[in-house]
Amino acid sequence: MSDFTVLVVEDELSARTIITEALKFAGIAYIAVDNCAEALQLAILHQPEIAILDMNLPDADGKQLCQALQTNPETGHIKILFLTASRSIDDVLFGVRAHIAGFYNKGVPIGEIVQYVIALNSDAHMRDEVNSYKEHHRAMAEKYSEHSDDIDIRP
Repeated sequence: MSDFTVLVVEDELSARTIITEALKFAGIAYIAVDNCAEALQLAILHQPEIAILDMNLPDADGKQLCQALQTNPETGHIKILFLTASRSIDDVLFGVRAHIAGFYNKGVPIGEIVQYVIALNSDAHMRDEVNSYKEHHRAMAEKYSEHSDDIDIRP
């Protein structure tokens, strides 16, 4: 199983099943729900790294859920992908302004979405590794800068 989790928020059972089966086949852990209220609760509880959101949901639209996830300190780290039947330029512009990680129209091969999810997680993992190295390097530099006068580095 993967070392990350994807939250899938899709009200259409067939679309939700296709997405979750593809994630399962790829070995990616997921949480799947059909409404925004439950999605927000589970995002806080389970801390997924990525969310795939339908833009048109019955209880609230995916844009409202996106904003709720991004503004909540407990879920602000989640990378968001929109999966929608909408072809509206306003929806695309919303995604750009919200700095979402991706925007897919329904009908795109699910394999493309799964590959992108894997790449997103790999990029995040790589950034974490680099940041960890930078922090370790900074701490070591601070530690040894205090003793630099005591160290003779001449050959």
